[in-house]
Amino acid sequence: MFKNLFLNLYQIEFLKKTCNISEILESYNNIGLALYRFPNESLIHYVIDDAPLEDKLSLDDFKGFVFQSFDKTRSIGLRDRVSGVFENFDQSFKLDFIPSEPVIAEDDQFVSSSVYTNTILDALDNIDKGHFSKVVLSRPLYTEAMSYSSALMLWNEMVGRYPNAFVSLVKLPNGSIWIGASPELLIQQHKDFYQTSSLAGTKWEETDPKKVEWTDKEKREQQIVTDYIEEKLIEEFPAIDIELNGPITFPSGHLFHLKTDIKIKAVYSTDRLVDVLHPTPAVCGQPKGNSLDFIRMYEGYDRKFYSGYLGPVNMGNSTRLFVNLRCAELFDDGSSIYVGGGIVKRSNPIKEWEETEEKAQVIKNLLKA
Repeated sequence: MFKNLFLNLYQIEFLKKTCNISEILESYNNIGLALYRFPNESLIHYVIDDAPLEDKLSLDDFKGFVFQSFDKTRSIGLRDRVSGVFENFDQSFKLDFIPSEPVIAEDDQFVSSSVYTNTILDALDNIDKGHFSKVVLSRPLYTEAMSYSSALMLWNEMVGRYPNAFVSLVKLPNGSIWIGASPELLIQQHKDFYQTSSLAGTKWEETDPKKVEWTDKEKREQQIVTDYIEEKLIEEFPAIDIELNGPITFPSGHLFHLKTDIKIKAVYSTDRLVDVLHPTPAVCGQPKGNSLDFIRMYEGYDRKFYSGYLGPVNMGNSTRLFVNLRCAELFDDGSSIYVGGGIVKRSNPIKEWEETEEKAQVIKNLLKA
């Protein structure tokens, strides 16, 4: 009995390997890793788990870093077992380290201009028929200029270029690496209240936020998101206290958006709050059911974790989740950049295509020294 116990303990210890973050990122393996930096803060945090959870997680009970897909069918939970403030890539950790095979990109990671604009025309037809007032259509852009091996360089560039974004690098266990610089808060928990935001509308022609002029179409797009969030929160939490501040012009890299901050009191469950908010009209549409059905039928690819949410949960007595936007998925042979835009009445398909091209520059600019 004692001999078998000794052998089991020896085998467990034998699996352990001392490795640093660079080594974790430079090979495909079983380890889940998240590096992240909050907007307008300088500290970089990490969470590492050599046996991540891949199941539906309760945000009320889980402690760690959550990575959730758009359609809520896949959740990755990195438990708060190895975590802290990132110092450098030489920091070492003792982990179960199991090598795996490289992951290559899927074949559907391209949507042409004609296909995308035709889908917008279909969406506008559905808007005219009253099926929905807004739908968010996205597309992937495949490029060989970035790949899994680019992760460290891209991470360093993102941290320097986008100080007011939630900058993240998430390595999936036995899979790809996701990088992102999200401008959109989903929820932030404070002691006695939550905060969320309504973000919609995009401009890129100006460099001074004071000179940005918003059209009625863009203001309407943003108001749809704000109204939806307020309506759904009141419906779910009858005793809720809501305070709106905005909209204001919000800079994100070389882009500008309309943003309204929303302060919420009298909410009894983080899990239920997120379930009510996600996906918001900013990444799906309004009403949610009809626009989501249109996306599933016409968008033509799997969004995976794009426009899902990510962030630390119940760490440091707080939860801060962001919508996974301005992001790319890195594979062994290239990467997929994900971009999208809100379609409302009188949207111009050509302008919407140009908007997605501009949004893609947030990631593409990382390659420009």
